[in-house]
Amino acid sequence: MGSGAVEDLDEGGEQAVSGKVNEETVYVYSVVRFVPDTGRGEQVNIGVAVCSPNGEAMEVRFVEDLSRARAIGNFIESAMEYMGRVLHEKPLSASRLEHLSKTRRGIVQFTKPMPVVGL
Repeated sequence: MGSGAVEDLDEGGEQAVSGKVNEETVYVYSVVRFVPDTGRGEQVNIGVAVCSPNGEAMEVRFVEDLSRARAIGNFIESAMEYMGRVLHEKPLSASRLEHLSKTRRGIVQFTKPMPVVGL
């Protein structure tokens, strides 16, 4: 149990966990949803946004096949263009995802950001 181990014993013999777990990083993700008519409540997941806690690493990916989205709203292309503008307004970060999840309640919505562990 040398230094740098994930679990070491503290002075009282109890296990102490260090800040890093096997060099894993906790990222934050939010699912991007297309909701053409909020009254009907129909929605389709069209993408996911992921960012690191410090905001240095981020990725946004969308589905390639939009046929499911087109089936419930034929204006998905304009919604995707709008999404591109929203995502390029400011850098993506955990706080930005939180803000988007609270303020974007129209045709394009973000779920509440959730943590995920990655290497």
